[in-house]
Amino acid sequence: MLHARLYSMNAIFTLFGTSIAIASILTGLAFLGQKPPAIKPARNEAIAISATPSLPAPSVAPTQSIGVELGFVGDIMLDRGVLQSVEKNFNGDFRHLFDNLAFLKDYDILFGNLEGPVSLSGQNVGSKWSFRMKPVVTEVLAEAGFDILSLANNHMGDWASEAMLDTLDYLKMTDVMFTGAGANLAAVKKPTIIKKNGLRIGFLAFSDVGPAWLAAKENTPGILIIRDNYKDIIKNAAENVDVLVVSMHWGEEYKTRSNTREQTLGHGAIEAGAKIVIGHHPHVIQEIERYRGGLIAYSLGNFIFDQYFSEETMRGKLLELKLAKNPFTQKADITETKEKLIKLNKFFQPAEIIETKNYIESVKETAKSAIPNVVTTPCPAGNSDQDFLLFNINPKNGIGNFIPKDLVPIAETNCLRREAARAFALMQNTGKDENLSFSITSGFRDETWQKTLYENWSKANAAATFLAVAKPTHSEHQLGTALDLTTGAIGNLAGSDLFATTKEYEWLTANAYKYGFVLSYPAGKELITGYKFEPWHWRYVGLEMAKKIKETAGTLLETL
Repeated sequence: MLHARLYSMNAIFTLFGTSIAIASILTGLAFLGQKPPAIKPARNEAIAISATPSLPAPSVAPTQSIGVELGFVGDIMLDRGVLQSVEKNFNGDFRHLFDNLAFLKDYDILFGNLEGPVSLSGQNVGSKWSFRMKPVVTEVLAEAGFDILSLANNHMGDWASEAMLDTLDYLKMTDVMFTGAGANLAAVKKPTIIKKNGLRIGFLAFSDVGPAWLAAKENTPGILIIRDNYKDIIKNAAENVDVLVVSMHWGEEYKTRSNTREQTLGHGAIEAGAKIVIGHHPHVIQEIERYRGGLIAYSLGNFIFDQYFSEETMRGKLLELKLAKNPFTQKADITETKEKLIKLNKFFQPAEIIETKNYIESVKETAKSAIPNVVTTPCPAGNSDQDFLLFNINPKNGIGNFIPKDLVPIAETNCLRREAARAFALMQNTGKDENLSFSITSGFRDETWQKTLYENWSKANAAATFLAVAKPTHSEHQLGTALDLTTGAIGNLAGSDLFATTKEYEWLTANAYKYGFVLSYPAGKELITGYKFEPWHWRYVGLEMAKKIKETAGTLLETL
């Protein structure tokens, strides 16, 4: 009788599929008063039904894979100022650089860019900026949690091929894997593969900034340099792994937005089969883009470096990604992304780790507490007709109690000189036509307002005030031609470095000069301007001067 019932149910199985058949079988057994058999599928295996030998073994949808958690950081350089700091402050023990980073060991795979060779040999063929790290560095990086490092960068040849080859040997001794450098061209074109939780994850690394002489050849060691066939290399590598990660050493130093070359290469890498593209070399954080199912982090900035001259170079981004196989397609996808901001202290030690969301909130609170609640409209009566459009105001050169007489209201609570206000309105309207939205958070500020702002900042962060806020009578805002901008893309934060990651900033960088505006404090010019990079701060200088500054890629102070 039991077999008759089961054979009858087999017809249902044939008509309606696996799930109905299983339900029918269990129902039939329950009807007979028998306990259904326990079914415990092995992980990643199909469930087999053994109620009767006459039934085929149906399959069910596979379970979600465990997944792999990856961590990516930026440039790592443990020579020069970092070495001096370790010897002076940490008794020569590099391990103390990682005192606040125990969590790095939690990642299944941790990746970074090693900016220079590890060796005691070789000859300096680079420049005064050449790096060569002590052999103990590889052991320290292994203990910190690093699983694989990119070696394809412009500093790997600083101490000639001998030092580069030493680097490979020292990494092998500590079981830290590497990519981007090897004994010959065939070796560097082959992806380094890490198998984890059922996934084969491959790593390739290219340099787009040389050195050209270090390019690996058929019988010559070196690094993998980007050539016209880079897509073919990526395509071949992708065919042998579930996920391909491509590291790119590219871009322009201290630029907070990717350039056209980076975007072309990054998109090409994804189109050729890469799932993740990780950029290095600019030494500052650049934007992250999702493209055709992949992810491109154009620059993660500095992880450990000694570039103390700006806030932007004293921090980097930690990108966390989780990979898992789609249970139906069995193809690996990025299922989760997180970002952390890592700030270096004066010892070049990663000391502050902030979730990006929390960082934005903290910036909002700082802005609220630092900016005085002053409404400037209607605009104050001026005391001078002098045209200080190109006045050379700077930390050493003040302007006294100057208030221009031609201030006009703009953006409800701000004022600008009439000529600057008209130019800004034209620039803003043109931006709107191109689906861009930027607005003023601060325009004219008199001596009293600047004094309040300066004192508030000094109380909140005295060390940062010198490079971030002008003293009373020394601010460009007092000229009535300077303005601070923001956009809704960053929650309309005032005075935020995040403005540099927006499409509005990118557009302004290319077009603001057409309306007479220039970026007053660009990245890499801190020693000239006296202030840190401020992507939000623009000054009207007139069409002729703005064009001249744009053509020379300089600053107003250099041009006057």
